[in-house]
Amino acid sequence: MDVDKIFDVLQGAARLVDFLHVTGGEPLLQWEALAQLFDLAKKIGLRTSLNTNCTLVRPFEKLLEKKLVDHLATDLKVPFSMLVGLPETVAGKLWKLYLECLSLAAKYGVTVELRIPVPANIEGYLEELDKALNVVSKRLRDTEWYVVVTPLLGSPHVNPCNKTWCEKHCNPPQTLVGKAAVIAKRYASRVYVSQIARDLLED
Repeated sequence: MDVDKIFDVLQGAARLVDFLHVTGGEPLLQWEALAQLFDLAKKIGLRTSLNTNCTLVRPFEKLLEKKLVDHLATDLKVPFSMLVGLPETVAGKLWKLYLECLSLAAKYGVTVELRIPVPANIEGYLEELDKALNVVSKRLRDTEWYVVVTPLLGSPHVNPCNKTWCEKHCNPPQTLVGKAAVIAKRYASRVYVSQIARDLLED
């Protein structure tokens, strides 16, 4: 879709919203069009929010250099290799890129929404989550950030998601979601549990 057409719709809705939030797929794959759209949004007084997997460092940095991103939303996937579905060697490289993006967000004063999808039946998950949050919190210490804890739900409705994997690791018990939130509170001043998770916790 042409950026100008999106902007026409956005301009008509601008008085009703505070943020333009772009998600995907992966928006940074089209970072030039995204930069154009965010620039137009800012010209009509809107703040901008980007949902990304935080592995495309240079495109993200280009947006930051232009001061086009106010808010970043990204998933903290733990264990990283398992949840991205890649071998350890590849996942290790992506994890480094992920942390680099978080450091850039902090450097440019971008508010970060760290989303924690909680999986089921992974031995040592809470310990791994604690370690990951310890590393991430150091990257984000110079900017505002908060956590949203939500259960990893399934079964998936689309391919190429693996239904067998999801039957084992999706839909965690309510106690595990609660424990993940407790760990997150050790590091973040604001921790939210998603409405879906709250509904599960109340059942």
